[in-house]
Amino acid sequence: MPDLSGQRAVVTGASSGIGLEMATLLASWGCRLVLVARRRKRLDALAESLQAAHQVEVEVVAADLSVPGAAAALVADVYENGSVDILINNAGYGDFCRVLDREWADTQRMIQLNIVTLSELTILVARRMVEAGRPAHVLNVGSVVGFFPPPFFATYAGTKAYVANFSLALAAELKRTNVSVTCLSPGPVATEFADVASMEAPGIASALMMSPARCARAGLRAMLRGKRHCVPGVFNKLTLLFNRLVPRRTVGAIMVAPLPEPAPASTGSARTPDQAQP
Repeated sequence: MPDLSGQRAVVTGASSGIGLEMATLLASWGCRLVLVARRRKRLDALAESLQAAHQVEVEVVAADLSVPGAAAALVADVYENGSVDILINNAGYGDFCRVLDREWADTQRMIQLNIVTLSELTILVARRMVEAGRPAHVLNVGSVVGFFPPPFFATYAGTKAYVANFSLALAAELKRTNVSVTCLSPGPVATEFADVASMEAPGIASALMMSPARCARAGLRAMLRGKRHCVPGVFNKLTLLFNRLVPRRTVGAIMVAPLPEPAPASTGSARTPDQAQP
C-alpha cells in the first residue's frame, strides 16, 4: 500500500463515481485532500466519512468548474492553505445526442469543463509543482471514446481526444522534471454518466462496465508509477488495438449499430454533474 503521508491532493469531481473512489483510496494511503465539486452536501458527507475513517485532513471546495474563471479561482483558494503534490482532473460530463440538436450554450459548457478548465488547472498547478521541486503528479481522466469517432457523442469524444493528446504531450515536455503527467482512459464505468448523458447503456456495454473502485485504483497506481497512459481492463486495451487496425470510418459505423436513437434535445440546459465519466 502506498504511503502518501504528508502529501496533499486536489480531486475535482469528487462527489461521486471515479472521483469519490480516488478520494477514498488517497485518504486510506494517508494523503491530505481537497475535494472539489458542485454538490456541497455530498462533499461535506464524504469529508466527514474520510476524516473519521482515516484521520486525514480533508478540505471541501464547492465550485462549478464549467464556468470561465473557475480554475484560476480554485487555484488561488487551494494554495492559500498549502502546496499541492497531486492534482486529479476528474470532473467532466458528456451527452448522448445529435450534435446539431444541442443548444450551443450546453455544448460550450461541456467544452469549458472538459477542456478549458482541465487545461488551465493543469498548467497553473503543474507550473507551481515544477517550481517547488518535489516529486508531484497530475492525473487527467480521459476516455477510450477519445480514440474513436462515435456518433451521438461528437463533442464529448472530441473533448476526450484533446485530454489524451494534451496529457501525453505535456508528459513528454515534463519528462526531465519532478512532475509526472498521466492520462487515465477508462471504458464503460458504472457511474452517473448514462443518466447525465440521457441514454440507456446497451446490454453489451452494461455487461462490460468496470466498477469505479477498480478504475480508480488502476489510475492512481499508474500515476504513482509515472506512467503516461493507463487503459484499465483487457477489453478496453483490445478495443484500442482494434481501433488501430480498422479504418476509422468503419469503426464509427460499427460503434453506432448497438446504440439507441438519441432522444430529441430538451429545451432546457444540459445537466452538468460534478463527475460523470464513462
